Amino acid sequence: MPGTLQKRLRDISEPVLPSLIVASEGTNPSLRPPGDPVELRGRLIRCRSECAPCTAAVADYALKQPLDIAFGTARSVASSCAVSTMPVFHLATTLGFEGFHDMRRFFRSMLRSPATSLPSPSPEVVTARSRIRLNKRNNLRQ
Repeated sequence: MPGTLQKRLRDISEPVLPSLIVASEGTNPSLRPPGDPVELRGRLIRCRSECAPCTAAVADYALKQPLDIAFGTARSVASSCAVSTMPVFHLATTLGFEGFHDMRRFFRSMLRSPATSLPSPSPEVVTARSRIRLNKRNNLRQ
């Protein structure tokens, strides 16, 4: 009887094994790494709304603190987001990178040239932020 159970388990696991190996290799085969910062920003914004909450928190952090992604470790990024390291790795593969190191390399490459940094917020957002800061300053002075 034990031999029969082992045979059944082997028969079940053999067809499943190749798909598990492909799925665990890291990258999503249908998704390539972003070609430019604009594409990366779009993917990060989409991930904030479509991914699991922990991964969305890392995506939000990547948008707000790109320098920390470029020069931090997976553990330091995870700590800053109050999550484990798994969502950091999951974000990287969701974005099309092979892993965190490739994502970090892409962020670093954006910093080498000013023309390839993450796009700035729209002028309306900057103006609204400026008004908020000015109002805060005026309220503090009164």
